[in-house]
Amino acid sequence: MKKITAKIIRSWDPCYDPARYYSKDWVGDALSVVQDERIPWPNRLWVVCRTDLLSDKLMRLFAVRCDRQVQHLMTGKRSLDALNVSEAFVRDQATREQLQLPSARDAAWHAANAALYVAGYAEGYAARDYQQKLMAKMIIAGIESGDVK
Repeated sequence: MKKITAKIIRSWDPCYDPARYYSKDWVGDALSVVQDERIPWPNRLWVVCRTDLLSDKLMRLFAVRCDRQVQHLMTGKRSLDALNVSEAFVRDQATREQLQLPSARDAAWHAANAALYVAGYAEGYAARDYQQKLMAKMIIAGIESGDVK
């Protein structure tokens, strides 16, 4: 698994100072960052959700699984269709052209906003805890499948 250092995190220009959490000589990986509870969850997610560390497929699958958590709040057919097409694409059962259809793109945007609203406000802590556990499990599985770099 690719090693991450405080210097590398700093080179990505975060909105926080990694020195608040890590010494200059700290070395870790995506899984150690996700599991480090000293760091606020949004910062951990910001560090690991990049194609330097995770495959595009793994990041898309994480997004779909998070959206599935709040699917019961999606009342529009377009949002559900977009979520289904997004998941089918991740699983190689839909084409990029299907994913790029204007209606799917618009619906995906609305679904993502609904998920962010719910995760951030309505179900805050439960959604955050779910995301943390899910990302850790997905990274572990991704190590075996090669989706973690």
